[in-house]
Amino acid sequence: MAVWIVRSVVGDDELAAWGWRIPFLVGLVVMVFGVVIRTRIPETLQGDKAPGEGKIHTFVALRAHWRELTQAIGIVTGANVVLYLIFMFVLHIAAEAGASHVEEINTIGLAVTIPATVLGGWLSDRFGRKRVSFLTNLAMLVLAVPAFSLSIWFAPWPGGPSPGPTPAFMVGQLLMAVPMGLVFGVQGIMISEMLPREVRCTVFSVAYSLAMGLFAGTAPMVAEWMLKRENWQLGPALYMVGWLALALWFISRRRETAYTALD
Repeated sequence: MAVWIVRSVVGDDELAAWGWRIPFLVGLVVMVFGVVIRTRIPETLQGDKAPGEGKIHTFVALRAHWRELTQAIGIVTGANVVLYLIFMFVLHIAAEAGASHVEEINTIGLAVTIPATVLGGWLSDRFGRKRVSFLTNLAMLVLAVPAFSLSIWFAPWPGGPSPGPTPAFMVGQLLMAVPMGLVFGVQGIMISEMLPREVRCTVFSVAYSLAMGLFAGTAPMVAEWMLKRENWQLGPALYMVGWLALALWFISRRRETAYTALD
């Protein structure tokens, strides 16, 4: 989205020369905004920490709650692998093939996830975190192969399909945009409710960082190897299926927490 907006304003040459710095500068503004918000809200709905409640060392917290840490990584990774492959890696593949309007279509797909995320949170309040999270992850698992196949219609690697119509790329993006947004709407609160207050921020942040850094963030590299080195066209889609299946397994083992007050 940011690349498309900057390119539209400054052009390709200026983007390559200096325009690529603009999204990073905008990120600084977002960071300041986030810090201001974070310093003005209480830790939980109940307010300040209980009297005498002290801090817990990070390693102590992780050692004591390694099961919750593992579960959180498993739950978070699936949807974020989808994000990296369908909305980032596939965009790169389509652009390499010279497909037209892919950045605009990608922006539309990501924009759709915004209301879907809000809807996912509302649905989880009404019907439960576990049910909504399980069904939306299951929807992504079912849609992984068709969505990826449509999105790489432009694939340029040897033996890949020839460039096809732009609508195929749009359908592939939108197929995943809605369920992915719904998952993101429930994911944060579901994992927060898995953890006691004194370790909530520590375990959640470490789990999310590990999930993104080790598994979701490396998914494009794995997909590149599958497609261009092994010529395995469905490999990335099956990689998504594997992580989503793992997420479903972890979700199925969780109890429902939507109707219990967060301490």
